[in-house]
Amino acid sequence: MLAVRAAGVEIDDHGQPGPMHVYPPIPTPEGRAARAVIVDRLRDALTPGPIRQAEP
Repeated sequence: MLAVRAAGVEIDDHGQPGPMHVYPPIPTPEGRAARAVIVDRLRDALTPGPIRQAEP
């Protein structure tokens, strides 16, 4: 993750104590909550926003 951050990529790490590292696809309450976060982040990233004017 340090290399990703060093490259200027924004990341949002949601590690939790206990669940295995691939818990989002597992049909559990924790997995459902993790999938909801993933979907929200993707939706926000892929939804076009207002067009910004270039600064002079």
